[in-house]
Amino acid sequence: MQVPSRVAAIDPSEGDVNSSPLRRTWQAETLSPAARALLERDAAVFLHQSLSTPCLDVLAGAHGAALTSHDGREYLDFHGNSVHQLGHGHPKVLEALAAQLQTLAFCPAALPMPGPWLWPNG
Repeated sequence: MQVPSRVAAIDPSEGDVNSSPLRRTWQAETLSPAARALLERDAAVFLHQSLSTPCLDVLAGAHGAALTSHDGREYLDFHGNSVHQLGHGHPKVLEALAAQLQTLAFCPAALPMPGPWLWPNG
């Protein structure tokens, strides 16, 4: 029985091998020279992993469900990571982060930080 080659079945428009002509054309026609230079710099050190797509555009900011590119375009963020529920820059999340950073910004894994998630009664 002959097993088909997995490499031959990979679609060049998906994952870390995303090098499709449509992608290159979109970037060449859409992005500013400054954004393309930033992407080229990023590509030089990009760690290729299974299905980790190289950056398509350069982000400058995010608020709510919107991502803003270096060139001022806005995209809706459908990626996830709790953004669907809260949005980027949610005031309560920012407040909690600021309070935590003022209390203890880093704690090595060898020294667990006390808190309700470890000791519910105090």
